[in-house]
Amino acid sequence: MTCPDYDDEHTDSTGDHSYGDDEHSDSTDSNIPSGTDATDGSDGDNAKLVPNLKLKAIRNIKTKAEEAKADLTENWTTSTQIFSSATGAPGPVTVAGGGTAASLRTSLADNDIWDSPAAEECSKQISGVLDSIDGVINTIITDLTDAESAQVIHPGEEVEPDSPEATWHAAD
Repeated sequence: MTCPDYDDEHTDSTGDHSYGDDEHSDSTDSNIPSGTDATDGSDGDNAKLVPNLKLKAIRNIKTKAEEAKADLTENWTTSTQIFSSATGAPGPVTVAGGGTAASLRTSLADNDIWDSPAAEECSKQISGVLDSIDGVINTIITDLTDAESAQVIHPGEEVEPDSPEATWHAAD
């Protein structure tokens, strides 16, 4: 139970209205944590809160972005490729499959396939595309992580029922 005369101006940094003595309480509230009014031990205002649907949507999109990154960088694998030898060595060069997107550029370089100015340019373009894809996905995930953190801080995991976050629609 709180003391009406002291409610707003005598709270500590946690919002607790207790004063270290029993002067402002009675025996009926001894099992209720200080700073609460409800008989169930919850703050009366918090009992009305609902899940933050905007935060849920951000987390769902972030999960999809992380899955896309894993699919592109870890789960996608190259197939076995056979190239004509650029160095004049007998027979074709075989690049074994099963590598990731990141290993594609090193597999090609390790097998001396890029042995001409045009091939070197192509290699640079492949590396640039791989780097760009990684950069875009990392930026998306970073932005979503920042948005998630901001929502957790304010307005929080649970919000007032009439707030924009409580009525957030994924279809909009």
